[in-house]
Amino acid sequence: MSAATPTLASALAAILAGDVIHIRDLTSATHDDLRQAGATLPTLWLSRASVARAIRNWRSGICSDSQLNTWAWFVRRGAVPDPGDTKPLSPLEIHYDREHEDLLVAIVGRLSELGDLVDGQLGDAELDRILLDLET
Repeated sequence: MSAATPTLASALAAILAGDVIHIRDLTSATHDDLRQAGATLPTLWLSRASVARAIRNWRSGICSDSQLNTWAWFVRRGAVPDPGDTKPLSPLEIHYDREHEDLLVAIVGRLSELGDLVDGQLGDAELDRILLDLET
């Protein structure tokens, strides 16, 4: 186990709580280190509150478009994007709140499009609707 595992596990827990700014800690780690850190935590869950927090952090400028996009990519796929890595990965298994899984999948998918040429922007009206969906 890596010496950075406790710190990485804390960052991973914060990420799953919607604290997007910690995505930088995950992007600087190897996938094996991420798997080891994930193994020290209980089941990895993503909730409506976590996604709402991530959106609010982004909307208030705490994190960038790129960080939110990478966060969404991670919670959707269980791995950090690395275009230079060609070996197959065994992603972390991230569970979505069962009662709201379809909603979370749709919203995280939408957030992972942030910055794309097509559909890569989120307007205030769409963000307000997303937050309302998450909070009701």
